[in-house]
Amino acid sequence: MAATCTGTVWGTDLLSTHHMSSTTPRDPRHTTLQENPAAGFKAFVETLNKPYVNNPQVRMHNTTYLVMIIHTTSPPYWMQEYAARASVFRANLAMIQAHPADASYTLALNEYADMTFDEFKSYKLGLSPPPPRSTNTAAFRYQDTTPPKSIDWRDQNVVTYVKNQGMCGSCWAFSAIGAVEGINAIKTGELVALSEQQLVDCDTDKDNGCGGGLMDYAFEYMIKQGGVDTEDNYRYWGMGAFCNRAKANRTVVSIDGYEDVPVNDEDALKKAAANQPVSVAICVDSGLQFYNKGVYDAKCCTQVLWIWVVGVELVHKYVYNAPHPPPSTAQPRCAACGV
Repeated sequence: MAATCTGTVWGTDLLSTHHMSSTTPRDPRHTTLQENPAAGFKAFVETLNKPYVNNPQVRMHNTTYLVMIIHTTSPPYWMQEYAARASVFRANLAMIQAHPADASYTLALNEYADMTFDEFKSYKLGLSPPPPRSTNTAAFRYQDTTPPKSIDWRDQNVVTYVKNQGMCGSCWAFSAIGAVEGINAIKTGELVALSEQQLVDCDTDKDNGCGGGLMDYAFEYMIKQGGVDTEDNYRYWGMGAFCNRAKANRTVVSIDGYEDVPVNDEDALKKAAANQPVSVAICVDSGLQFYNKGVYDAKCCTQVLWIWVVGVELVHKYVYNAPHPPPSTAQPRCAACGV
């Protein structure tokens, strides 16, 4: 499962962030995108069926409100929005093209190419309350363990399929649920997909649904509630709603407690991740919006993203479940440092 604030890569075959030599044959579509961004943007909006696409047949499928303002604004709404989004697309394209060829990770166009980073943050990352200070004085449970050189919980049937949080700042819910799914699979031998939507709808005393939250508070909710329902029964739809008490009371998987990994202790995080998936937060910048693959290393932290660690790599970084195909066709693993 992906506790990601990322989306499907669009046009990977149209744009590469590494430089090509003069002898490298270029796909005409690649040339069109780099040398004619307007044509690239037109293909982008039509492929993804954006509501401001300059196509009356597509526009007819939008909401009544949008159809109304298309016919009542001057110039038409779709023309104003199309021009504004085209400008954002060109700026994002330029940023991707300027990404260093020797960087530890690559960027690629995706469905968020017409959004500014501020918009992306508001939709995907949300606003989180300040992290609580841990009051736990007990010894760290994995303190005396020796982690293996490499382990990937995805290969152990401990991590569920990739999910998409949609336009909702619910990273915290995916992070918490992913950790619970993982430890439950390790303890019981059964991998069960659990409900992030229950946390978004019902865990509202301290967390803020699509507006952000903290994994600690989510764990506290699940302990108090007695557990959490399955995703199949309480399905995710990417918006906050009234809590479905009947489904929330159907507690399929429960936890007895949780423990914070010692602060600023990478060895402790490594030991924890070697024993179970771990909820973490990472610092992110605008590069996350178009992250494609590699070791994500934010140089200027402007926001916190909640994900979860699902393994330890030989390079002593921490593997997280970035968007990738199912294990049978999985791409090389990606890594990020938890903070």
